Amino acid sequence: MPATYIAALIPVAVAINCIGAFIVNTLRLPVFLDFMGIAIAGFLAGPWWGATTGILTCLAIGLLINPVYLPFAPWAAIGGIIYGYGAKYGLVKSFARVALLGLIVGIAGGFITVPIYVFVFGGATGHFSDVLTASFLAMGQQLAPAVLSAKLLVEIPDKMLSTFLGVAILQAMPEELKLRVPGLTKAPPLKRGLILIVAIVILLVLGIVVIPRIV
Repeated sequence: MPATYIAALIPVAVAINCIGAFIVNTLRLPVFLDFMGIAIAGFLAGPWWGATTGILTCLAIGLLINPVYLPFAPWAAIGGIIYGYGAKYGLVKSFARVALLGLIVGIAGGFITVPIYVFVFGGATGHFSDVLTASFLAMGQQLAPAVLSAKLLVEIPDKMLSTFLGVAILQAMPEELKLRVPGLTKAPPLKRGLILIVAIVILLVLGIVVIPRIV
């Protein structure tokens, strides 16, 4: 892949993530929106450039917006690798596969980030998910399970949304760029994706919050 192509793609992908993080931090939204550019870079340039974009994203956001992001660079790199291999093995060829890819990244994020939250930050970073963690602690969960429950409730819809947005941005790109992602779905992912995300959030709330309290 030409160096000029990479030199143009990576900064743009990082900038997209920074914009998403800035909006979230400014409006205190219950998501992250910092993986869209990582998804795009992974799709277009492969897993290792996706990983590079993830690391640079955390460095940029950590230095410019919120230093809390810095310890999450390893997870962002893993996310970029998942996106790169996901595209390589056809997980962008249909709406269902895109949804599955977002789900995989979300679940991975829920589990991988727990040690960072617990051992680096003591379970709280100032994000909306801290409210969920506190709720699970009040229900009697230990710190690590409480953080995991909160992270799954936030990470899965967030990463699915970021994945759908990444695909939507790719679909709007010139044809010669889209050809770098063989079999890219032509289905409109965002509108249908939002409906699916709402359904998954409802199921997660039922599974993690409501059912245990009834039982």
